[in-house]
Amino acid sequence: MKVETSILTLPKVALENRKELPSLSGVYYVIDQNNIIWYIGQAKNLQSRWKSQSHHRLFQLKSQKKVKFTIYYRTLESSKLNEVEQKEIAKYHPHLNQTKVKHQKVRPAESLLRETLIKFSGYIVVLGVEAPRELDSNLIEQCRYYSEQWWVQKKALTSNVIHLGLDATKLSEFANEEVETFAGLIDSPFKSRKNYSNKWQQPPGAIKNPNIGVGHCARLFVNGFVIEISAIYGIKDLLININNTALASEDIPSLNQESLNQLKNKWFKTLAGIYPIEEEIKEKQKNYPSNLVLSRLQPYTENPIPVVFKENLDKSTLVNELQKIKDDYKSGKRGIGSRSKKQQFKNEYELTQVNKKKTLDTQSNLFPLSAISSWSSKLLMYVDRLPLFSGIYIVEVAVHSQHFVWYVGQAKNLRSSWIGDKHHLHSQLDRCKETLFYRVYYHEFPEEQLDEKQQYYIDLLEPILNI
Repeated sequence: MKVETSILTLPKVALENRKELPSLSGVYYVIDQNNIIWYIGQAKNLQSRWKSQSHHRLFQLKSQKKVKFTIYYRTLESSKLNEVEQKEIAKYHPHLNQTKVKHQKVRPAESLLRETLIKFSGYIVVLGVEAPRELDSNLIEQCRYYSEQWWVQKKALTSNVIHLGLDATKLSEFANEEVETFAGLIDSPFKSRKNYSNKWQQPPGAIKNPNIGVGHCARLFVNGFVIEISAIYGIKDLLININNTALASEDIPSLNQESLNQLKNKWFKTLAGIYPIEEEIKEKQKNYPSNLVLSRLQPYTENPIPVVFKENLDKSTLVNELQKIKDDYKSGKRGIGSRSKKQQFKNEYELTQVNKKKTLDTQSNLFPLSAISSWSSKLLMYVDRLPLFSGIYIVEVAVHSQHFVWYVGQAKNLRSSWIGDKHHLHSQLDRCKETLFYRVYYHEFPEEQLDEKQQYYIDLLEPILNI
């Protein structure tokens, strides 16, 4: 029923601004943009009644995505609230006053963990278990020094941490080395529209980086324990001798003591995954926070997480999710060719066509590939694996079969120049993050030759961002 004009003259606040309600008693009316009353209620303190997510009808109101609600209110003495409320409900018969209260179902985090383990069965392993980080003052100090507070966030300090490794090498092979498919496989299975008591959380910097999926590094709080997962590369040799164990009632292999020792000595942990590394470099980085975390691992021998809610899961659907994602990328339902990406791709592609200076088209040989035939390269998402020597790098961007040179630069330490978001090109590259794929070619040159070599390749390639 439509509201009378007298109510529309009352004080009001938009539903999203409900915290601005006064701390007074009164009767309130929830009215939509068409002046239809949806709900009438009373409160001894209007602000407290609507504070945060506490109102019992808030979920039903928010589920109406296309409806804009406003809360009108009339302040009254507490003794008159019941009388006025009942009178107004009888007069207007609001829809929600006649229906049962609906609550959004909240599923336990243990179910999310179990679903993740089932989805990635055959690709996931328990690396080890770590004692509470609050016990390690050196780790806390180094996290502050290197500004990597994520490892020692207050909520994660007091619990044992179970470390999972996602076999990124095997997952990439499953994706047929297709970069876009791999990016989807290592990210999409961790995300869900369902409401869980806790969800997988990424480090702040990783959330903003399109090249780092949830599976590269994330954390989940489950029944008093912390679960941390990392993508791990080159793990095949570590899986020769493993233990058959379980986690949250789901079967999962775990590294034995010998494999765990190899992991500690020959792999390096970062906020973007775990990578094999040379021993001399590993030694230099031994006090780096993420490396300290890796060094603290002990063998995982038994399942410490009690399954409390024991939800029945649709395992037949979960085990096929990776294959479905792969098929969706192949058919164009996901990725650049999908409906949701077409217009964005068109805009970015046209921008590239306007600005391009030189094409690296391998079919037509427009670019002299012999000039960099001996160069190594890495995808932009793996720049933290660049070598530590001085040299020249070339940033290439690919749009389907077309390849363009975007930048030629130099660095006294290639890896250091790209770590994190500090590279001066980050904002430009980030602009086209959803539709374009970047690769960094690099070659070692002595420091005294860097200026000369950089200018040579700039003149040769005429890169977009150097002009």
